[in-house]
Parts: sequence; C-alpha cells; structure tokens
Amino acid sequence: GARLTQTAVGMHAATVTTLMYAHVHGVHLLITASEDASVRVWRLSEGGQRSLFRDRGEIGKRPMPLAPACALVGHVEAVTCLDVSEELGLIASASAGGTILVH
Repeated sequence: GARLTQTAVGMHAATVTTLMYAHVHGVHLLITASEDASVRVWRLSEGGQRSLFRDRGEIGKRPMPLAPACALVGHVEAVTCLDVSEELGLIASASAGGTILVH
C-alpha cells in the first residue's frame, strides 16, 4: 500500500487537485495544481531540502530534491486538470469553471 513520506505544507494555499511529472528540455519537473487556483512548477534536481523518492526502477532510491521553479497564474477557480507538451515546453491547465490556459 501507499505510505506518506513527505508533505508539502505551505506550497499551495489549498488542497492539491492534480499533479504530473514532465521532462522538458532536459529538466525534470513536477507540476502541481490546486483548489487555490494556482499551478506551481517544481524542478527536481540533485540539491535542495525537499525531496521526492525516485521510481522503484531507479538505482539506490535516492531522494530527488524538489525546488520551486515558478508559479503560473490566471485561473480564478480551482485548477482540476493539467497536461504538458514536453516537445513544445508548454503546460495547459483547466479550472472547475471551464477556463483553459496555456502557459
């Protein structure tokens, strides 16, 4: 079963509704969206304080530190859906009210 290994207190002002991993232009990213109408992009790197554990297939299961890269704004309602074009380096987000933004 699943177990809690870390929390993200203070990173979003409300519940995280969706997240996804992307590898864009050689950079490993975690993108999160929230009921607070925000989308946040986190860079997974070799240094930092917050960490996510690599997939089971990764050698050694060492932590991958998580560093804030940017916040994407424009929604006024909870963000409920994300998608990424790794080829184009674009993030699309959709809100509960039906607004779709391309960042």
